[in-house]
Amino acid sequence: MDKRFRWARVALSVLAGAAATWLMLGGASGRLGERVSQISDTLASTDASLLAPAFLLYAASICIRAFRMHLLSSDGIPSTKALRITAIHAGLGHALPLRLSDVALVGLLRGYASVPAGQGTGIVIIAKLLDVASLGLMVSGAILYGAGGGVLIAACVAVIAGAAGILLLPFLMRLLAGIGGRFGGGRRARGFMDSLAEASAIWMTSKRRFAWAFVLSVATWAAKMSMFVLLARAVGLQEPPFWQIFLAGAVTDLIMALPVHGLFSLGTAEAGWTAGFAVLGVSGEGIVTAGFGVHILWMMMAFLGLLAAVPLLWSSRPGHGGGHGNR
Repeated sequence: MDKRFRWARVALSVLAGAAATWLMLGGASGRLGERVSQISDTLASTDASLLAPAFLLYAASICIRAFRMHLLSSDGIPSTKALRITAIHAGLGHALPLRLSDVALVGLLRGYASVPAGQGTGIVIIAKLLDVASLGLMVSGAILYGAGGGVLIAACVAVIAGAAGILLLPFLMRLLAGIGGRFGGGRRARGFMDSLAEASAIWMTSKRRFAWAFVLSVATWAAKMSMFVLLARAVGLQEPPFWQIFLAGAVTDLIMALPVHGLFSLGTAEAGWTAGFAVLGVSGEGIVTAGFGVHILWMMMAFLGLLAAVPLLWSSRPGHGGGHGNR
């Protein structure tokens, strides 16, 4: 029953994503063909001089995230291997629905970096909480520069929520491990919970590594938000100031980080982009068209990284002389 329910959720998510894409493309108003043509023209006229530095910023964000993964792992996942895994995870994040890419990431860490499933899950959770706190910090700074009010409060709440989650996580994991111990669950389940609790307590056991992980999280978002600005300008969105694009990009990425999207995040990502601008009172067809353009270009960069990383990671798998690689 569990398995059927999971597949039903995936199917429902894919259908919801298709419906959102249809709505965002103006299907309800009979303008589907016109909107697709606009998006095609936008992509065809992309400014390559802005696309190149946007790709460099994307690559920088992947490299920074990979080094953060290296810091968050108790045994220090080799940096080169962490880079390959991170690039694959980022590409899968665009392709797979319901954040199944995070499940795949735990599997990649276990299969190619010998990281126990519990520890891998802990790394994913801590990374997500660091992202929430860092994203809130970046958005708060951008909005302080250009606006304020309710949106700033929401950004500050994200900072507090991320920080609180990080602080409370190891205690919650220990509580769950204790509950699990009372009800049995087998050696494998207890081992999973123990390694999850260990990974979740990095801010207590290695404050220096955790501090650097937080700095790297902020740097990741600085690179990614700047990438959104360049991509928006590249597809012709010239009027909104950078801090508004920061907010729209943040909402887009937040939507993609939640288990609510379908295949390729189409429709839901664009809805997040449009909602980010709508909060600031900015709307119009140009915003929606630019949202599709930005998302498609971003997705192409992610897939390029995925295609480059897969053969490299495959060749380093156990039994092919890859071992742990170079640290």
